[in-house]
Amino acid sequence: MRSPIATSAGLRVDGCGEHRAGPPRPGGGKPNPQCGSPRGRCAIAHGESALNDHARHRVAAEHACMPIRRSAARRHAGLTAALLALSLSLPAVAAADPEPLAGVGSGLSAPAGVVQTPDGALWVADPVGGICRVTTDPTTGLVPSPWCTPGVRETDAGGEADQAGHADFAELAPVLAADRPEDPSGLVFDPATDNLYASDRSSRGGGIWRLHLDASTGAIATSELIAVEPDRIVGLTLAPAPVAGGPRELFYVTKRAGAIMRVADPAAPAPDPPVRLGVLGDDGEPTSIAAGADAVYVAHGAVTRFALDGAATAARAPVAGLSGLDVTAVQVDTVHGRLYAGTSSPDLEDAVHVVDLSSGSAETYEQGFAGVTALGVGADGALTVADDPIMATGAEASVGQGRLWRVALAPLGRPAAEITAGPPDAGRSGDVSFSYASRAGAAFECRLDDADFAPCPGGGTGEQSYAGLTEGAHQFWVRGTEGAAGPSVTRRFVVDWTAPRVTIATPQGDYVEGGPAPRVRFWADEPRVTFSCSVDGAPYVLCFSGNPVQGLSAGTHAVRVVGVDAAGNRSDADAQPAALTLPIRARVQPGTSQPPADQQPEPTSPGGSVGQPAPAPQPAANDAPGSAPQPTSSPRRFLATLRLAGGSPVTARPLRVRLAAPVAKASLRIIIRNARGHRVLRRAVRVSASSRERVALRLSRGEQRRLRPGRYTLIAVLRTRAGVAVDAQTAPLRLRPRA
Repeated sequence: MRSPIATSAGLRVDGCGEHRAGPPRPGGGKPNPQCGSPRGRCAIAHGESALNDHARHRVAAEHACMPIRRSAARRHAGLTAALLALSLSLPAVAAADPEPLAGVGSGLSAPAGVVQTPDGALWVADPVGGICRVTTDPTTGLVPSPWCTPGVRETDAGGEADQAGHADFAELAPVLAADRPEDPSGLVFDPATDNLYASDRSSRGGGIWRLHLDASTGAIATSELIAVEPDRIVGLTLAPAPVAGGPRELFYVTKRAGAIMRVADPAAPAPDPPVRLGVLGDDGEPTSIAAGADAVYVAHGAVTRFALDGAATAARAPVAGLSGLDVTAVQVDTVHGRLYAGTSSPDLEDAVHVVDLSSGSAETYEQGFAGVTALGVGADGALTVADDPIMATGAEASVGQGRLWRVALAPLGRPAAEITAGPPDAGRSGDVSFSYASRAGAAFECRLDDADFAPCPGGGTGEQSYAGLTEGAHQFWVRGTEGAAGPSVTRRFVVDWTAPRVTIATPQGDYVEGGPAPRVRFWADEPRVTFSCSVDGAPYVLCFSGNPVQGLSAGTHAVRVVGVDAAGNRSDADAQPAALTLPIRARVQPGTSQPPADQQPEPTSPGGSVGQPAPAPQPAANDAPGSAPQPTSSPRRFLATLRLAGGSPVTARPLRVRLAAPVAKASLRIIIRNARGHRVLRRAVRVSASSRERVALRLSRGEQRRLRPGRYTLIAVLRTRAGVAVDAQTAPLRLRPRA
């Protein structure tokens, strides 16, 4: 499909900066004229943004730029247009039922904490904006104040601030309060004292801030630093008061040491110094903490319970029912006896799970979120969910992509549905079928695209079919019903009948026989395209943009490139943009002269003799894109065992990739893509021609964050010193969390 991918979220990405020969920007957007600065980044423009499919919200926003200063916090330096392009594959809404409170474009950036005050106001700990009040209008977002600067962040050097797409930046930026968290990482509220407590994960040292709300104005009146840590603080929580009106204990967790600290009475004029309750150890980096009446729960991929039994060191135990999940946020509802756990995974299909603290049973509470960053529980038991799809991909920072949802209190024990079979992510057929299942006796309700939920076939299991779907993006939902409707599950897919359009950039330069080989660069007008190349009518073989064309004799050569998209549509091999001619001059020997152009030797076709005309570029049936070129000599075989070292998630078993080894040394290029086809890791490893070769990758901390538990695709390409791909293999990769 050549048009911008029309996801159900209605998001498009428009490029910034100069246009140059190369792959078009995701979504096919034109350069944004406002992005004149070389430091400009691409911003997502919201056309028909379905913040809530159920309520049919429409949001219109102008194209914007986000210039990011090099002196800004390093967490923002990696935010690029390519990262924002991931939003093209995000779900439109968290599910059919949650109510949107703030959507993409409202100014939220990976909210690290969310609370509701008695006046109904929502407050968030926003790593970019600060401690901010959220308006009730999903399109407006954060309320500027001395403690909240929407889209503005102080630099590490101090003083200078950054703009995040606000044309009226000077009017929005208030005078900053001197005493405020630099990098908020958590937020809780005590209605008995009207105090907000915020944690700070600043690189210069963490802290706990007490901010007092003025009940008459609903605004922050004063702020005070009550605890300081040399380590970053990644979250905090308030335990319920042991007696009505009594003091509440505050707990927080540090990043590197994983220490759980206790402040006995944070509301006291001079709180006592923090006391260590326990240590998480090497079980993973903590991301969230929540307290109940008798325990503190820490999320670190898994969830660990620390008992509050008065012991000097709290007894710890894993929370049953949450193993195998990548939990990033936790919250306790003491009134209803529940522990909520939100997940974040690179496939952007996350959920909130719930554990009944009295029975220990666990189940899925709501599904379809993308990168849960914080949870909050209101006085009515409603759950507030904060998520940020960009953070789910493993990014270190996000600007303006956070969202808030409200999930009404629902009973436990609802039937959970799962989709057991369905169409591929991209296909050519407009007739699709879905199979689904739930517990025995459960009925089902289904929904396609903008339609409402309606009963669909089945009891316990079922199948729903649709015929004659139009070309474009579609989304299917199903949920089980048995009295109350259970959480819905969704599957997105694309019906695509349009072949990609491939374009080749003509190499610039004068090429001589036996000299440096020309490198041919090409691209398609849509993502996830596999390319095959033919030189002088030879069979098409798998190729990569930028590879040199080796072994060309003097003369004029014809190069053609075809592409096959994810749906199987094949581009036209005879289309002019996908073909070019390469003139190669004969090498002139000393004492001789260059022969006239009409006496240049004819090109030697790889598939024929000198002077033989190149056949029409009709690929053979067994030369479909994705097949590897066949080496001329019998290659040695070796077994490459990939081990992900360095504290990362581990596979269920070693992944073995079989490749054709060349005679000479070569480079093994390993690419890992997530479920959406986005590259999360790329490495090049030098290998020899030995019969067996073992490849071990030690991951950086950034790569470990991107390689979270989930499903991936591994692509291994073996290239010679000349850069020619002699073999390529693709294998599924499933990463599971540590036991």
